[in-house]
Amino acid sequence: MANFTKPLPEWKSKGTEPPQILKDTGWKVSQRPPASYFDWFFNRTYEALKELQETATSGNTLGNTAELTTTEKTTIVKAINEINEILKINSSPHRDAINIAIKDVGGMFTADDVEGVFQEVGTKLKETATKLAETDKKLKAHVEPLSKFGSDEDDRGIYRVLEWKTKSGKLRRKAILSDADADGNYRKQTVIEYKEDGVTVETTDVYTLIPDLNGNVKDEVLQ
Repeated sequence: MANFTKPLPEWKSKGTEPPQILKDTGWKVSQRPPASYFDWFFNRTYEALKELQETATSGNTLGNTAELTTTEKTTIVKAINEINEILKINSSPHRDAINIAIKDVGGMFTADDVEGVFQEVGTKLKETATKLAETDKKLKAHVEPLSKFGSDEDDRGIYRVLEWKTKSGKLRRKAILSDADADGNYRKQTVIEYKEDGVTVETTDVYTLIPDLNGNVKDEVLQ
């Protein structure tokens, strides 16, 4: 009756059996096999060794190891050594997020592991949230009820400065007409947007004003 002194490398997670083509050709250098494939290999190895120990202990079919040929003994020893090396390297087989490969058919990410993809998703979500906040701010500025005031009237009764203010008197927007031609038609308009404090300039845009045949402004072209 055999007397085994080394404990079995217990591994009870069944895992998933790899496809036959993968078992025939083996892993490629660039491949990162999933944890379930390792689970299958370790479990099958554990079950096989367990069966061998139990069979040897019961004395049923294994027979005397002394009767094994040299080739058979060498093959068994080689297999056990290979298993031990794999167990040393893969004692926790690819369960960290950085070691789990991602199949990105659409090419949405630059990373090829879960951890990297999560970081990219987090960054994109943060960027999206920032853009949404900026858009929301702009929308509120446009729908905010404002009063309009004109000043700097010319001799034709045109107010060259228009200001939009909140109910509390904070300046939100100012439009200034300038660069009048010989007929008194203004050819430029400067629009200034102000920040929440009503003092600090947020944006300044200049438009070229194009009149129609009657001298009325037809187009405002952003410069």
